[in-house]
Amino acid sequence: MSATERENEIRTDVLILGGGPSGISCALECADSGLDHLLLERSQKFGGQLDEIPGPIPNLPAGNFHASGKDLSYAMLEHALSFGCRLEADVDILEADLENLSLRSKNTVYRSRALYIAAGARYREPTFENQARFKEYIHHRHYVENRHFEGRDLIIVGGGDSAFFAALAKANLAKSVTIIHRSSNFKTREDIRKLVQSDPRIEIMPNYEIISLTGEKRLEAVILKSTTSSEEHRRKADVVYAKLGYVPNSELFCNQLEMTASGHIKTDERLRTSKAGVFAGGDIVSPGYDRISVALGHGSLAVKFIRQCLSRNQA
Repeated sequence: MSATERENEIRTDVLILGGGPSGISCALECADSGLDHLLLERSQKFGGQLDEIPGPIPNLPAGNFHASGKDLSYAMLEHALSFGCRLEADVDILEADLENLSLRSKNTVYRSRALYIAAGARYREPTFENQARFKEYIHHRHYVENRHFEGRDLIIVGGGDSAFFAALAKANLAKSVTIIHRSSNFKTREDIRKLVQSDPRIEIMPNYEIISLTGEKRLEAVILKSTTSSEEHRRKADVVYAKLGYVPNSELFCNQLEMTASGHIKTDERLRTSKAGVFAGGDIVSPGYDRISVALGHGSLAVKFIRQCLSRNQA
């Protein structure tokens, strides 16, 4: 370790990586338990993917009173700060040494007695031919302004709840809405699927995938290929909405923790990972279930077992 690193060393009982609902929940529980803690968030703001939720969150058992995910994010942050939680944003962790429970940024080494990983997940990016050329016509975030869809031929890629919810939300704006999915096995709730299937403004094309985007000065069409035959099909398109799910932000821990084939961190019923003193929760764990209430519960529950871990280490 260099002299510079020694001068910028921060020690705490519990390091929390990730400032979304799970990380903030963990910080609140640490503060309530009197545990010295520090939460590190890579971006300049806290809340994780909450900002991507454009409307109320009816399935969160805290009352449907927030206008959007952004409002909930702000409320959580304000509460955490008022409760004395130690939160630090804009910290890009470059290396993780889980054997020694330490994280390193450009100028600082963070050391702890326990680590809670709540780094979340990010949107899975599509890989279409000519994608870079037409990138301004490809969207995947919830908060995309409606002007991008009004009067347009919209292609939605995906077979889950997000794709079907997007189709219902944009059907009254777009000229046409088509859902493209590479199989006939749609991973969406039955009630949502029935709503989409009964909506005459929405067409579903199973067993197809986009292989290319085409157009002169702007996007004009997508080239589809059947996943069950060699058939190709040209479909008029002004904009593509890619709802392909999420990829866990777990690359930093490759070769240090046991993970699933999808890159989710494996944990046991106590949220312990394969490395002693390292816990994980939220969207980064497997099996994943992208619900705010689950992430909140993980963050709170983890502290119970972190306290036990720290107590044993003191004995």
